[in-house]
Amino acid sequence: MSSASEQSIMAERIEVEAWEDMMRAMPESMGTMIGAGSHRIGEGLSISARNVPLVTFNRLFGLGIDRPLEAADLGGIRAHLLDHSAPIAQVQIAPFAKPARHAALLEASGFARAPANWAKMGRRTDQLPVIDSTLAIELADSDSAEDFAGAVQAGFGMPPFFR
Repeated sequence: MSSASEQSIMAERIEVEAWEDMMRAMPESMGTMIGAGSHRIGEGLSISARNVPLVTFNRLFGLGIDRPLEAADLGGIRAHLLDHSAPIAQVQIAPFAKPARHAALLEASGFARAPANWAKMGRRTDQLPVIDSTLAIELADSDSAEDFAGAVQAGFGMPPFFR
C-alpha cells in the first residue's frame, strides 16, 4: 500500500505521460489548426494550443515531482508560456510541490491566481459505495458519439471544431 503522497505523485506522473501521449498522437492537421505543441520543462509538461484560449490546452503541470518548485524556475516558465501558449495559460502546481511562499513567488514572477481551481480527486476502489439511482453509465460508441462530443464540448467550453 502506498501513502497518499506517493499516490499523488503517481497521479501527477500519469497525467504528464497521458497528455504527452495525446499530444504526440494528435493528427498533424488538428495540431496545425489549433497551434499545438508540447514541451518538457524539467519533470513537468507544457501543453499549448495557441488558437484555443482555454487553460485546459494551455498549461504547465507536473512540476515538483522530483524537487520543489523554486523561484529560479519561474522566469523561464513564464517566458516559455508567453512564447508558446494562447493568451490565457495556467501553471498548475501540485500541493506537494509548493514551497512555503509559492503564492508570493508566482506573483513576483508575473503570475496571477486564476479565479477557479482544479482538483484531482481519487478514492479507494476496494469498497465501492452502493448508490440508488436511475442514472446509468454507458459506453460511448459510434451511435452516441455526437451526444458525447456535444456534452464534452459544452462542459469544457471548447470551440465548435472540437466536436
